[in-house]
Amino acid sequence: MCVDQSCRRCGVGVALGLKVLEFAATHGYSSVVLGTTAYSPAAHQLYQRLGFRCVGVTNGYITPGARRSFLTQIFYRVRHHHYSLDVHNRKITLNGEDSRQERN
Repeated sequence: MCVDQSCRRCGVGVALGLKVLEFAATHGYSSVVLGTTAYSPAAHQLYQRLGFRCVGVTNGYITPGARRSFLTQIFYRVRHHHYSLDVHNRKITLNGEDSRQERN
């Protein structure tokens, strides 16, 4: 998910994230996972507010299929964060308020 810089902090990311979670719940998915190399702390805060929990970090991540040269090993040190969310029992924090979304 990517939101144009001019539209950030306007609720677009939250709306997109909630739409994904609504789709997953409607279609019977039990969980949603995401991976990100986002450098912005705000992006990670958004995922956490939507209810995602970081379940791991891969240091030195490179794009699948790319060669790992000596220079890449020295200069290209990307951290890839792994997030997961249980669709049926998710907790969303919006505007500082906690709300639990439970599905029957």
